[in-house]
Amino acid sequence: MKLGLVCGPDSIRIAQKLKVDGVSFNAADLVAEGGREKLAALRAVQLEPCQIAAYSFNPLLPDAAERKVQEQLLAAAIPHVKSTGCLDLVINGGNRHPSGYAGSHRDNFTAGVLDEIAVKLEPWVAQCEAAGVNLTIEPHVQCAINTPERFLQLKSRLCSRRLMITLDLCNFLTFAELWDPTARLLRICEQLQGHYESVHLKNLGAQPGTHIHVNEVPLLEGQVDWVPVLQAIRQGNPSAYLILEKVKTEAEAETGIAAIRRMIA
Repeated sequence: MKLGLVCGPDSIRIAQKLKVDGVSFNAADLVAEGGREKLAALRAVQLEPCQIAAYSFNPLLPDAAERKVQEQLLAAAIPHVKSTGCLDLVINGGNRHPSGYAGSHRDNFTAGVLDEIAVKLEPWVAQCEAAGVNLTIEPHVQCAINTPERFLQLKSRLCSRRLMITLDLCNFLTFAELWDPTARLLRICEQLQGHYESVHLKNLGAQPGTHIHVNEVPLLEGQVDWVPVLQAIRQGNPSAYLILEKVKTEAEAETGIAAIRRMIA
């Protein structure tokens, strides 16, 4: 299993130091002037893209002008994705809130919105099929694709093996599930087997406050027992790319990568 790291602007240096396999590569960089040089520089230090990030592409984005900009970026990126060696072009699965991931909207949780997303994603799925790459949805508790069931319902509408999902396990958890999440995460691994090629590893923890407050915490904090979860992933998809993400410091990266290596050994 390959290891990836997302640790802010210093990701490449830290990834090289820790001898992981890949880092995230922005779709915008892929199509911009100098994109080939950036990709070559990455390969020169024995790294590769572990995902092509197009998170700003949101099929429910309410700002039509901004949505057009993101559509142009996606159209330009798709023909180049396969040449990176990475097949996952990662997008937002749909959010009426303009922030993408930092807010939500009541429409996101309706059954009808899945039909709307399917219509808007259909031409992009077709382009990805032609290019031999995956249109990969980043799930999120605040977005329309917030459960494995809703992803599978969307996939049944589009009928394409090129529509995939990142196995971003903690992004599926409700507040109540944060307190004892391991059994739920094992069920999610089973539900989404065959529908993912990359895994996003991070942890979430409830924070003090009168109402719901949840923040990212280092991988080994929180309540997840990662040993059975990583074993289940390895059994179900031994070629999955394990990406430690949302890492805040170099020390956190060192601890997290070392722990993942121990658990999958």
